[in-house]
Amino acid sequence: MRIETLKLTAFGPFCDKTIDFSGNGHGLHIVFGPNEAGKSTALRAILALLYGFGHKVEDAWLHDYNQLEVGGALRLPDGNRLALTRYKRRKNDLIDAGTGRPYSQSDLDANLGRMDRQAFEHAFGISHTALRQGVESVLAAGGELGQALFAATSGLNTLKQVMTHLDARQDQLFAPRAQKAAINAGIAELEKLHKELRDTSASQNKWKIMQARLDELRNSEARTADRLQALSLEIGVLSRHRDALKYVTRQSQLQQDLAALDAVPDLAADFAERRVAAQAKIQAGAQAEQDSVRQLAELDLKLNSLTYNEQIIGQAKVIEDLAREVSVHTKALADSRTLRAEMHRHKESAQQAMSLLRPGLTVEEIEALRLSTPEKARIQRLGARHAKLEEALDIAAKALQTTQTQLGKTRAKLDALELPRDTQALEDCLERAAEQGKIEERLAHAEAELAAAQEQAEVDLAALGLWSGSLKALEELAVPGAETMRGFESDLSEVDQRSAEIEKEIARLHGQLAEHQKTLAELTRARQLPSLEDLAAHRALRDRGWRSVRAVWLEGGEADQGFMQSLPPGLDLAGAYESAVSMADGTADTLRTDAEAVTRVQTLKTAIRDLSTGLAATQERQRLQEERRAALWTAWRQLWAPLGIEPLKPRDMAAWAGRAGEIRRKAAECRVKKMAAAQLRTDLARVCADLSARLQAMGVSVPGNAGYAALLELAKRTRRNNDLLCKQRQDLQALIGACELEIEDNQEKRAAAERTIGTWAREWAPAVAKLGLDAGAKHEDVNDFVLALDQVFGELEKAREKQQRIAGIQYNHERYTRQARDVVDKIAPDLKPLEATQAVVELYQRLSRDMGQYNDRKLLEEQRRKTSAALSQTRQNLAAEREKLRLLCADAQTEQPDLLPEIEKKAALKSRRLSDLDAAIERLSELASGQDLNSFIEQVKAHDPDVLMARLGRLEDEKKALYQEQKQLVEHIALQRKELEAIGGRSLAAAIAEKAEGLIGQIQSDVEHYITLKLSSVVLAKAIERYRQINQSPVLEAASRYFKAMTGGAFAGLRADYDEKGDPVIKAYRPDGHALMVQEMSDGSRDQLFLSLRLGGLDKYVGLNGPMPFIVDDVLVHFDDARSAAALTAMAGLAEKTQIIFFTHHRHLVELAKASVEEKILKVHYLGPL
Repeated sequence: MRIETLKLTAFGPFCDKTIDFSGNGHGLHIVFGPNEAGKSTALRAILALLYGFGHKVEDAWLHDYNQLEVGGALRLPDGNRLALTRYKRRKNDLIDAGTGRPYSQSDLDANLGRMDRQAFEHAFGISHTALRQGVESVLAAGGELGQALFAATSGLNTLKQVMTHLDARQDQLFAPRAQKAAINAGIAELEKLHKELRDTSASQNKWKIMQARLDELRNSEARTADRLQALSLEIGVLSRHRDALKYVTRQSQLQQDLAALDAVPDLAADFAERRVAAQAKIQAGAQAEQDSVRQLAELDLKLNSLTYNEQIIGQAKVIEDLAREVSVHTKALADSRTLRAEMHRHKESAQQAMSLLRPGLTVEEIEALRLSTPEKARIQRLGARHAKLEEALDIAAKALQTTQTQLGKTRAKLDALELPRDTQALEDCLERAAEQGKIEERLAHAEAELAAAQEQAEVDLAALGLWSGSLKALEELAVPGAETMRGFESDLSEVDQRSAEIEKEIARLHGQLAEHQKTLAELTRARQLPSLEDLAAHRALRDRGWRSVRAVWLEGGEADQGFMQSLPPGLDLAGAYESAVSMADGTADTLRTDAEAVTRVQTLKTAIRDLSTGLAATQERQRLQEERRAALWTAWRQLWAPLGIEPLKPRDMAAWAGRAGEIRRKAAECRVKKMAAAQLRTDLARVCADLSARLQAMGVSVPGNAGYAALLELAKRTRRNNDLLCKQRQDLQALIGACELEIEDNQEKRAAAERTIGTWAREWAPAVAKLGLDAGAKHEDVNDFVLALDQVFGELEKAREKQQRIAGIQYNHERYTRQARDVVDKIAPDLKPLEATQAVVELYQRLSRDMGQYNDRKLLEEQRRKTSAALSQTRQNLAAEREKLRLLCADAQTEQPDLLPEIEKKAALKSRRLSDLDAAIERLSELASGQDLNSFIEQVKAHDPDVLMARLGRLEDEKKALYQEQKQLVEHIALQRKELEAIGGRSLAAAIAEKAEGLIGQIQSDVEHYITLKLSSVVLAKAIERYRQINQSPVLEAASRYFKAMTGGAFAGLRADYDEKGDPVIKAYRPDGHALMVQEMSDGSRDQLFLSLRLGGLDKYVGLNGPMPFIVDDVLVHFDDARSAAALTAMAGLAEKTQIIFFTHHRHLVELAKASVEEKILKVHYLGPL
């Protein structure tokens, strides 16, 4: 199966985004997106399409839950195309896009290998975090082969943690020699409880007597409690009557006082406050009315004294405007005199400048020389251009001369150099030598490694022990397999463990048997206690005697001789029967009176019998275990007999086999190293001969005794010299060409400069002709002449400006004088003789004086209006307050305001009496406690206070005496209960038995849990071992190829081997045969190892089950470029068999993929902007 399209219709930040994974074959698809572009969202969308959104969705921040939608198309193994759409729904969330009908999740699961979401993520997905966890898991397991293969191929990276957790939980529940383990501690506690239960045998008669006494005490305490309760109720009623006496008296007194105040009116609580406020406001209002009348009279007098000229006030704005312009016109007249002097000075300056510019030149003539702005600009441009043109012509001439000189010198240098030689053959020879690398160092290193490896192998062989022989013989030695040794170790360990458990059980049984026998001896030392069997035997003997008596007395038969012989000799039949009856009755009496001792003896005898039987059975089990152990050791020795080795324990021999295997591997490595050294010597000789021949062919003198390094350096120096000669000739030829081009360019520049100067001269002549200058005039002189003309025109312009300003001042002053005369004629004819500015000043002074009178009158009129309004408001308020006082008098039922204070005092007293009466009635209601109040008051009145107090005292004394009696009874009850509990009895025995039963249940539960954990560990270990046996060859071979490719040949591959304990592990080996354990490798190499195992496992799955998409999430974060390119190349190899979708946000990985993966396999998809 493969994914052809992924549609992000409404998911995360995406809206109608489609990623097309179709194309020829499966391919390596790289999905690139910068940070925050939605790479992780797209990855989650694939899982949502295949397995649903789940309960919590973290990608619903742009779209609502009910709008989430992803779709896609799958190419199924049968070739059909399945288009699906997934919605966020509880039902029918998966829709077949072709038919529009719901599609069953179980049908989709069938195409996904029947895996759930988590299993699919582990098996067909890997992230950087999962990669690191997998490496840590393999590292924690010490490179153990089974765990490494299982973790890599299944994607479950916590296998070692699970196994460690199982072992830890087992140790918490049970360990053979532990004390704190749950099962061990439970068994010890159970034995302790059983001992306590046996020791708990109290006398039943004594217990019953004490229990009856306790019941009697409890009944007495209950009767005392009932009497106390009745006394408390009576005391409570009488106490309420006593407390109510004073309130009944108070109620009568208050009712009398209120009868005397019945005629007093009821006034509001704030009556006095309102009365005082109204009277105060009436007094203040009358005073305010008098003040307002007086103020109005004073204001009328002031208004009559104020007068002003209404005509001047009416023309106030005109007068103020004229007054503001007085200073302006005065200053303007003064300025006009100064301007006339400046005008004459500018005219004289212009006349002098014209005389210097051209004698006899008049103002009318100089106007003909005035230039327009474009004409001035043209003359300035032409002048500036002429200097640049002359400079360009000079530069072009000098550059031409310099380049011609350099060309001659360069040609002379080229002619002096010799011609280079052809070095292609030498280059080929050097490339072949470079392919060999540092071959002399490699040869020396290989010979040293060979000698060291041979020496180390011999040393290891001598230190191996248990066997002697050569390396070759060791390689041919048929050492038993690791599985066989593990089987013997497991069997022997199981026998040892069971033997230890049996020995511990025997010791325990011996201890318990001795303890029971000691206790039995102590109980029977003073007297012989009969058993129930003895009682039955004595009663049977008695019955036999009775039958014998009846046979003799009633039937005239013979006495039973067997009966007679069972009793002491010398007795007749009657005496024998009497002795038998006495013996049976005595045994019964003893069993009844010493029931406790008899029961313990019987229990001990039964326990001793059971323990003896159990001890014999356990000793028989011990014998069988010893026989099995001997048989196992015999088979173990026979297994090693053909090798001539007296074996140690299986674990030690597994370690020995591991060391022997390592020595055999080293012997094989020695052969490989020897062949490698011989090959290096052959390659060195061939390279030296090749270099010598090529150098002699080029005419280079080669010393006869030159070694590889000397020949290589001579060849490189020859190549460098020839390359330098070629470079020098090329540089000189290039310089000659550049000089020739530069000469042509400079010649053209010089001709162009000459042509441009001619064009300039033709434009210059007409430009200066208007100034009366010839074409040969220099541009500096022309510029000076134009500047002088500008100075003359400037002075003349200033003189005209001054004349215009003088005319303007005169015009403004005449207009101002006419305006001032018009105003004076209308409102102040007496000011006509004065000059205009003086008349305006005098008129403004009159305006200021009249405006003051006018403003004062307006203020006084406004003040009088406000005072009049205030007087009206005061009179209205005064009338309102007088009405309030009248209404208050009406409430007090009087027409005289002066009587109101006395009435207020009586009303307040009446209000207080009413409040006190309500409080008394309320308290009496509380004391009545639901009883009718009138009835309660009558009952209280019926009491004599002195009699009531005396009766309460007697009742309190009786209550105290009963309380002391109850207290003593409670103490006796507690003491009796404590004594009853101290002797034990049925309750204590039952509690101990119940606690023991609960503990037994807990132990059973712990044992079941322990068995489950033990079985889980065994099953998991066997499953891992079976998985290793099945997958070791195909997975490890494929992973070895991927690992070699990913490391760029730094490692030759992977293989299964054994550690020093004899356990199978994964090792990586170098091209020279040197092997490394997982923990000896670098972090980067371990990452490559685990990724190779994952790819190898996927390779096997695809071969057995068909293609399935492999989803990779940025696993190359910590890979350098070389490792990343190698990993991408390895993935590309697997992508020919199954689809690989690689998510990343690193752009350089995209570029590495494009450079290292074939275009037909690679396809890049962009999520964000390019």
